[in-house]
Amino acid sequence: MSVMEHRLQLLLDAQRLDQLRKRAAEQGTSVSAVVRDAIDASFATDAVEVRAQAARELLALTASNDDSEPPVAAGEVESVRDEMDAELIAKADRW
Repeated sequence: MSVMEHRLQLLLDAQRLDQLRKRAAEQGTSVSAVVRDAIDASFATDAVEVRAQAARELLALTASNDDSEPPVAAGEVESVRDEMDAELIAKADRW
């Protein structure tokens, strides 16, 4: 884990703060740790959606081939996968 070197000021309503405090107490951790975990979970969901979209696009490529055309070449599949991985890495770098 990285060193905590940046401070963030966040304004919350009483209900949200109560929810965070309750969760922190349940987990035996700090409110800050609960917030960091929520941020991590949010970005993980984004990454999962990127992968799911990549899978849908890959399946669409293979499903679009009929019997009169040869199946998608292995090189094409690898190229698409590499491109999607590069997009995911670029997105992660922006986070």
